[in-house]
Amino acid sequence: MRIHTQNIRIGDSFVKEVEIFTDGACQGNPGPGGWGAILRYQQTEKELAAEMQILQTTVWN
Repeated sequence: MRIHTQNIRIGDSFVKEVEIFTDGACQGNPGPGGWGAILRYQQTEKELAAEMQILQTTVWN
């Protein structure tokens, strides 16, 4: 999992801190895989995820 914090601009103001947590995996190497992320700003969290279809091949690096 990687953690990265950065100030970002939204409209005319700056968001002080957004935490982003990411991870991914694949079944086999190479094989089908997916990823997920959680974005956290103050008390609000947003989850993002995607599953790669069987026709797409991913590798674990």
